[in-house]
Amino acid sequence: PTFLDATDGAQIVEFQATHPNYDTVYGSATVTIDKRPVVLRSADAVQEYNGTALVKHEASVEGSFVSGQEPALEYRGSATNVADTREGNNEFSYAFGAGVNADNYQVTTVFGTLTITPAPLTVTVTGDHASASYDGNLHEVDGFIDDAAGKATVTLKDGAAAHAEGVDAGTYPMGLTADSFDVVAPNHVVALVVVDGYLTVNPAGTMSVSADDVTKTYDGNRYGVQAQASVEGATVLYRDPA
Repeated sequence: PTFLDATDGAQIVEFQATHPNYDTVYGSATVTIDKRPVVLRSADAVQEYNGTALVKHEASVEGSFVSGQEPALEYRGSATNVADTREGNNEFSYAFGAGVNADNYQVTTVFGTLTITPAPLTVTVTGDHASASYDGNLHEVDGFIDDAAGKATVTLKDGAAAHAEGVDAGTYPMGLTADSFDVVAPNHVVALVVVDGYLTVNPAGTMSVSADDVTKTYDGNRYGVQAQASVEGATVLYRDPA
């Protein structure tokens, strides 16, 4: 007998020899056909995040198949987001063609890794701006905007506030910095640019100051003018004549 396929262990073949002038003798031997070892290894690949799926439909063969018995490979692995990265995610399956006995092979599959790395992203955060004219009341401005466009989530840290307020004429900054914010960006490494917000209180309008002229005949006493501003609470300062 002969054997074509891999055997389940050693197969005993018994035989005998006869001759008219000799006693018949008997013997045995074994036939062992081991499974053919092959390693199928899919490739690794790396891509910076760009919103498209990374695939790598390539595999190497360690060992060999009998000519004409190579299996077909079907790839299933892909990665789009950084979170999709994991060891051995370039998965595939294999199938032998009709007439090929898969039991003749010891196939080991090794899955490669598809890696998505974070892409750089600059996000600008701008504090809100507001202006008002002085009227003796408290004015306030709150809030900020960002241009992350869904690629990152920007929030104020605990204890930070996008707020400015003031009563008197002047500019009141919020005091926002990059340290004021928490940024979550699953697929990006974010460089945060912060434009501080502010409140501007403008002067209420034109103020006047005036005083009556003083005319006296010298009598040894001091005389001057008494100036008054048109706005209550204004401070009037005097300058000596040049």
